[in-house]
Amino acid sequence: MTFNMTRRDGQEARRRLESTMNFRLMLLTSGLLTGTVLGGCSREELAPWFPQDIQIVCKDVPSAVLGQPYTFDLKVTGGVAPLMFEATGLPMGLTIDDNGVITGTPTEEGMFKFTITVTDGDGNVRVFETCGELTVNPPDQPMIDCVDDSGSAPDGFVGITYADFQVTAPGGVVPYAWSYKNLPPGLVFTPDAANGTSATISGTPTTKGTYALEITIVDGSGVETTVSCGDLIISDPLSVDTDELLKVFPDGCVPLGITLKQLQDDKIIFGGDGSPIACAFVPGRGNGNKKWDGVTDSQPPGLTLDAASCAWGGKVSTNLPFGIYAWITTFTQTSLKAYVPYCAPQDVQAPTAYDVMREDTGNLASFKPGVVVLNPGQGITYGSDVPDPKVTVTDTVNACPGNTCFYAFVFAYNTLSQMASVSASPNSKFPAQGFDGFTHALRITDVAIDSFRGRAFVANIQFDYCIASNGDDCGNNEMDSAKRADLVRKNGGGSNYYFSLVALPAN
Repeated sequence: MTFNMTRRDGQEARRRLESTMNFRLMLLTSGLLTGTVLGGCSREELAPWFPQDIQIVCKDVPSAVLGQPYTFDLKVTGGVAPLMFEATGLPMGLTIDDNGVITGTPTEEGMFKFTITVTDGDGNVRVFETCGELTVNPPDQPMIDCVDDSGSAPDGFVGITYADFQVTAPGGVVPYAWSYKNLPPGLVFTPDAANGTSATISGTPTTKGTYALEITIVDGSGVETTVSCGDLIISDPLSVDTDELLKVFPDGCVPLGITLKQLQDDKIIFGGDGSPIACAFVPGRGNGNKKWDGVTDSQPPGLTLDAASCAWGGKVSTNLPFGIYAWITTFTQTSLKAYVPYCAPQDVQAPTAYDVMREDTGNLASFKPGVVVLNPGQGITYGSDVPDPKVTVTDTVNACPGNTCFYAFVFAYNTLSQMASVSASPNSKFPAQGFDGFTHALRITDVAIDSFRGRAFVANIQFDYCIASNGDDCGNNEMDSAKRADLVRKNGGGSNYYFSLVALPAN
């Protein structure tokens, strides 16, 4: 057979050959992309890749010892980072960290079956419930725990009951023989007879100081353990020094404008635990409060307390009766409280009022409170029938221009008990011939003041006066005491006197 190929025929053959080669190349490329054309490549070999399954080593969990540091590495493999771990059932004091390591100091004995849950970065979760049991054994000797979060046995205050503090000592062989050194006077150490591995410190400290408390146990096997409980500090409670108060403020009360720092610098307020001290007026019996507006108990209106400096400012409202006002400021430090008396005058009388003046031992004392210092067990005895103190009410507004005059007064008081006696007797007019006014005593007795032992408190008395030229206007002819009081206040021209008695505990 003879081939007669023209140039044109050769070009056509070459084109066909190149076309065939390009098609095969396309098939080869397609095979690499799809995994369906090339021979020898299986679907499994080209499937998506998955990470190695999460594994941990949680068999043969080592035992722990109560009160001693513990570490156990789960040796985690596999998973997509980051891994998250959660453990349930571990003994108290142990936790698991982000590396799968269990650490801590166990605080309870026993056998604990725990579960570990691992979550990897792709959200794959594996729960291991077959880690066995972690045993927490008692130590070979008593583990004495006699400190709180502060690193020492709790501090206390002179004269204040010490909160029962539990000392624990697990791990030894009972029975124990307990002993101690440097326990503050007034406190007692009582081993628990029921379980033998604990004891209680209780009582009322009597002497301030720093006590390096030590506790020793000899257990039933003869092992002796001694530990330091740190410094047990007994401080004076937050207190008011009556002697210093009277030295700096002879009237027995703190005037307006005095700060807490000044009281501390003058050693009027002392003691406490060193933490911040807050101040406030706290309504309550003996604190000098009253419903001045008829609704809310408060300090005398017009007075304000700066909570930052604890200084009182302002001025007693002139809407209140003329006289001397005393009240208590409560200083608080954690659970400790100190009570400090304050006082301020209201020296403006109503234009229609009679002149009112009080004298103590012959000295003008209208704007000074009465003061008593009470020894333990002593009740209030203030004033005498001399009379001393003496209140003089002078008819300066000519309420009774003649020589036949009538006078009357009423009074009301707070704080004192039902056993108290408040008296304005003796009282009499002056002068002997004619009428310029009258005088009266101011006497207070009360034995039932137990609720105020050891702290300052105040009692307040308000007098209202009336002078008239007949027996009707001031209620002298009125038998009903309430109606008489109404007539006195109605026809007395706003004549009154507010008196405060400050009671201080002796040092």
